[in-house]
Amino acid sequence: MREWVIPFSFQKEEEVSFQLYEAGFHHFYIEEPIMQIKTEDGYGVQKLEEGTAQLHLFPEDDWSTEEIAAIVGVTVEDIKEKEWKEEQAAYENITLPSGWKVIYPPFPAKKGEKELLLDPQGAFGTGVHGTTQDSLDILMELPLENGRKAADIGTGSGILAVGAAVKGVQVDAFDIQPVQREVTHQAELNHVQERIIVKEQDVLSEDLETYHYDLIIINIGASVTKEWLQSKRVFEKSTCSLYLVSGIVDWSKDGIIALFHDAGFKLCNSRQSEEWHTLLFTDGQGEDVT
Repeated sequence: MREWVIPFSFQKEEEVSFQLYEAGFHHFYIEEPIMQIKTEDGYGVQKLEEGTAQLHLFPEDDWSTEEIAAIVGVTVEDIKEKEWKEEQAAYENITLPSGWKVIYPPFPAKKGEKELLLDPQGAFGTGVHGTTQDSLDILMELPLENGRKAADIGTGSGILAVGAAVKGVQVDAFDIQPVQREVTHQAELNHVQERIIVKEQDVLSEDLETYHYDLIIINIGASVTKEWLQSKRVFEKSTCSLYLVSGIVDWSKDGIIALFHDAGFKLCNSRQSEEWHTLLFTDGQGEDVT
């Protein structure tokens, strides 16, 4: 596949698009100028009304750079051809500070005692991001007993649910996306499919069937975490004494800590990867997790 990338003034977007269509060039798209901004959940983008846009054209054999340059109002030298390479995502096995390992395909003939097998399929939670690794590291160090029950809010690939299940915990794995197939796949790889129930539902619009959990794992960002805890009055309804909260950026951390402090919880453990924080809260009524 060939691709030409051409910078031009975004104020000429409509004019350039019209002239390209009129000239019979239809295989293109325009990348609008944006600015990265901070949000409560991390980062977002804001569209700019002015600035340099990028025109991406996929030329056919009879297209000439001179003709395209004349339409866009640039020089031939401004037109750069992008190189396409077939790349396949590769994952390197991860060793957590706790001694647990995340193992990617190809899998060994026999799973080790402190190994979690993960076959990324597309959902959030490949194990690469620091928040996932930090959450796993804290989770695998917790003195969780067989028969305890956990809720994993925003389960994604199910890697955190699998981690809890490997330790003998029964897990309800919630996600607004259709993740049933992927979570089941990860659970079967680790032989814990009987301990995980996937529930595809929006926790903001529906109450959980039960709030009787020993551990609640939340990895959905600060704004949604606060909205769920407050709008669903989770602290009032739940008997949970342990919350593992991840995906929290520097500028949202104090607000999350204050929210839990006001509900009678204290921060008892934490991890940080760059600007991302993973926080463990306890009400002091359960096991000693420090």
